[in-house]
Amino acid sequence: MNSEGRNELRFPRWIEESGLPERLQVEAPPHGWTVFRRLVEYDIETNLIPRSCTLNLERLSRHCGLKLNDTAHTLDQLQTAEVIRVLETSPPNVCYEICIPLPVPESVAVIRQRLAESGIDASRMYLRYAQAIDYGDKHRRTIELYQALYGLRFTAKTAETLERIAVQCSTSEILQAFSDAFQAGGKSLSWIKKKLKVN
Repeated sequence: MNSEGRNELRFPRWIEESGLPERLQVEAPPHGWTVFRRLVEYDIETNLIPRSCTLNLERLSRHCGLKLNDTAHTLDQLQTAEVIRVLETSPPNVCYEICIPLPVPESVAVIRQRLAESGIDASRMYLRYAQAIDYGDKHRRTIELYQALYGLRFTAKTAETLERIAVQCSTSEILQAFSDAFQAGGKSLSWIKKKLKVN
């Protein structure tokens, strides 16, 4: 992995401050939070931006320390709680997606405040699953793709580069370049800039 790294590969911290762990303890006991957390991690490992994800139920059970029947039951509970959608089940695999917007008890403002109290500057943080990436605002979407791939490190020079990318490239070119960087293991922003032939 390069020096910029894919910070977002860690579980999104904002979800921990959203009240969702407590909600799942009530609505999907006793394993809802454990299984949901792992489903999010699989999605982050697989997709630059949230999309459907297919995984092996036995692998999921092993990673969560559960019996297969308990895992299947918990997936049903998570779907009832409307935090995931199971799109297809063809044993031993399941195809699912995380619901967007993720229905959490706390508002985005409260979540950002809680993160700030923990010493995290969340004012411009991309909150994966809180809302869909804005396809209408190309500049904002470019920033969100950057944060999805590289996390929060964001300098003035980075902002200028992202602005040039947003102005000079089409939406589809931008998404493809960031997706290619993700698939290549988190190539740097300069790699993306070169790929897009941005001055």
